[in-house]
Amino acid sequence: MNIEFRTNRLRRAFELESQAVRRWGTDVGRNYIRRLIQIQAAPSMEDLFEIRSLRFHPLTGDRRGQFAASLTGRWRLILERGTDERTLIVVDVEDYHG
Repeated sequence: MNIEFRTNRLRRAFELESQAVRRWGTDVGRNYIRRLIQIQAAPSMEDLFEIRSLRFHPLTGDRRGQFAASLTGRWRLILERGTDERTLIVVDVEDYHG
């Protein structure tokens, strides 16, 4: 899969672990990078649903058209489809229940 980023901050957090850790803490920051590497390695979006540790799923309601992947217990990576079916856009990292 190809990955694009909604903001430069999200891109830098992927490229530099220190930025990810500074922004979200050690566990979330490191998992952010790990998850994006897993997503890049997937042949298609359908394969993401098969990676149990991602807990990849579509969102509903006002988030229709977006997808979430688990980072830690409460933290989720929010993604959208890109302009083609091989591209996902990183929208945000959120504490779902906070």
